[in-house]
Amino acid sequence: MRIQNLVRMLWAASITLTAMQSLAIAQEQTTLELPLPTGQAQMPTGQAQTQSNDKRWTVTFDSNVSYFATKTTVGNNPIMHSNVTYVPMGFGLVGNPNDDWKIELGVRSGWQDIHTISGHNPGVIFGFFNTNYSGWIDTTVSNTITYLGFNGFQPFVSMNINVPTGHSFVPGVAGASASDPDITQIAGFGTGWNYGPTLGVNIPFTKDLILTLSAGFTAREHFLRPGTPPPAPKQPGFGPIQDINPGDDVTLTSSLGYQSGAWSFQGSATYTRESTTKVDGANLYKTGDNFQLSAAAGYAWNDAWSSKITAAFAHTSLNSNPSTAGPKSGDFTLFLEPFDSNGDVTTLNFDTTYKTGNLSLGPSATFMNRFHNGYDLNANAFVPAKTLWLAGGAFEYAVNDKFSINGRLQHIWARVDPLTMPEMNTTGWLYSIGGKAQF
Repeated sequence: MRIQNLVRMLWAASITLTAMQSLAIAQEQTTLELPLPTGQAQMPTGQAQTQSNDKRWTVTFDSNVSYFATKTTVGNNPIMHSNVTYVPMGFGLVGNPNDDWKIELGVRSGWQDIHTISGHNPGVIFGFFNTNYSGWIDTTVSNTITYLGFNGFQPFVSMNINVPTGHSFVPGVAGASASDPDITQIAGFGTGWNYGPTLGVNIPFTKDLILTLSAGFTAREHFLRPGTPPPAPKQPGFGPIQDINPGDDVTLTSSLGYQSGAWSFQGSATYTRESTTKVDGANLYKTGDNFQLSAAAGYAWNDAWSSKITAAFAHTSLNSNPSTAGPKSGDFTLFLEPFDSNGDVTTLNFDTTYKTGNLSLGPSATFMNRFHNGYDLNANAFVPAKTLWLAGGAFEYAVNDKFSINGRLQHIWARVDPLTMPEMNTTGWLYSIGGKAQF
């Protein structure tokens, strides 16, 4: 009887909390896609560029090593220590074979090493157990082709492919939380093949003002994940291995960018609708429609100083889930949930840069608020409601015209307030060092 109650509790938690999987990914993409909004064109930190002899092609490389060391407590009781090493890396090729065409190709992946250790009182919070994982994350391959031959608008087509080079099977007890993706922003352990074609158009009203409109579709293939250890009911979702078939996405995006003198601005709005996610062929949930707004502004005070601020907000509507009694009787009909289990996510970033000679450095700060609990299917981890701060600084130093190094140091504070659980506090540090080379 206790086992049946536990199984029903796990099922109810999964169908209620899995709703945030696409929101976490979309939040990260929204932030990362914003340009560096300063009054001067700058190369993104950690990237190196080399141009072909005819100046029509540019190759970029970027990589760094980031280390997250955090401790989570309930009152004075430590319940979890997490040490995460993350090494993202990327390659990009941008070129104009002639005056009418622009071609962009990118490949991004990374390696991670995660150690999560339960604290002195592991019984305080259900779901925190020792977890270890070392391996690659998924690889993203992107290609965009833009036609520049029309007067007044520039149509483009792109394809983004997720290659499951990561591993979806994480050692440890089922339900263990390997790391908090809100803190690390690390992609998942392997979520199957995804194919995302996009059609769009750039409309340059003036040389300083451009509007971009696009529509995309993401087809997601199924993948396997560890399920419920025996004994478990013989019904979908409760086998030792689960076959997850995520819902497909349709996304509409518009963005407006403006730059004049020392000022630069960009704003964007995104709408996403997702189809039903299934487990072992049965309905698991259907995420509500997702809306995202983002904005960025920057100002170059003079040749030495510049500042930038970015903001993002994401909201997901009501999910559709099976009733709590439905799966027990084999009924996986979806119903609109009576309350919104999705939490709005708000993010603010601010930094100021001072440049002197070959050295650029300055303070940076990030604030994030997640209103409700969630579940990140890509990280295979529960994502609790929280308020998160990161504060510190970053630098970049050009050793010569071919090589430079960059780094970041930030302190992490998070007040975690998950539903049905005691309030938790997470503190720690983020250390990052990278380099760029020019050939």
